[in-house]
Amino acid sequence: MEYPRIWLAAHGGAEAMEDYEGDIPLAVLAVLAKDPDVSVRELAAMNERTPPDVLRKLGNDEANTVRELVAANPSTPADVLEKFALDDQVFQAIVAGNPSLPVEMLRRLAVSEHPNVRHWVAANPNTPEDILRSETWPADEHGLSRNPAVPLDMLRKLSHSKSAHVRMRVAQNPVATDGMLRRLARDLYDEVKKAAVKSLRERGAPRVLKPKKH
Repeated sequence: MEYPRIWLAAHGGAEAMEDYEGDIPLAVLAVLAKDPDVSVRELAAMNERTPPDVLRKLGNDEANTVRELVAANPSTPADVLEKFALDDQVFQAIVAGNPSLPVEMLRRLAVSEHPNVRHWVAANPNTPEDILRSETWPADEHGLSRNPAVPLDMLRKLSHSKSAHVRMRVAQNPVATDGMLRRLARDLYDEVKKAAVKSLRERGAPRVLKPKKH
C-alpha cells in the first residue's frame, strides 16, 4: 500500500484529487474509497475506473451521497444496481438513468408510481423500445427528448411538443436530423433556437440561421 500513498502525496494529497485531470491509478482509487473524508470517497464512487469490488463496498457506504454516486456510476456491478432499484424513490430515480441497469429492472421501474423515476427510465438509452412506445405507459416527454437512443419518429413528434423545454432537449439530442434542427432554429423561443443553432454549428452544417433578437 506504500505506492498509492506516495502517489497521493506527490499529487497534493487526497483533497487535491477533485481538481486532478489525469487518470487516477486503480490502487489509488482503492485508497480513496477508504478515506474518512466523505468528499474523497465520493471521488472514488463517481470514477468509472474504480474497480467493481471497490464500488460494491462503496455501495454500502454510510453516506447517502457516496451511495448515490455509486448508483449513477455505469461501472457499478449489476447486482449492486439492482439493489438500488429496490431502494427508495431517490435511488430508484438515479439508477433508472444508469445505462448499465439490467433491462428487467428498467421494466420494473417503468411502472413506478413516481414521475421522476419514470422520467429517467424514459431518458435511459437502454430502455427497450416497446416500453418507450407503450400506449399504457405514462411516458415523460422531458425524459424521452433527452434519450440519445429514442426512435426517430418519436423524436420528430417531440420536436412539435407544446413544451419549449422539450423542444430544446430535442435540439440538443444527437439523433435530431438537420431538418428538425433547421426548423427548431426558427422556433419562437430563444432557448430552443439557440440550442438548435449550436447543434447545427457543431455538425458543420452550412448556412445556419442566427437566432433573432427580440
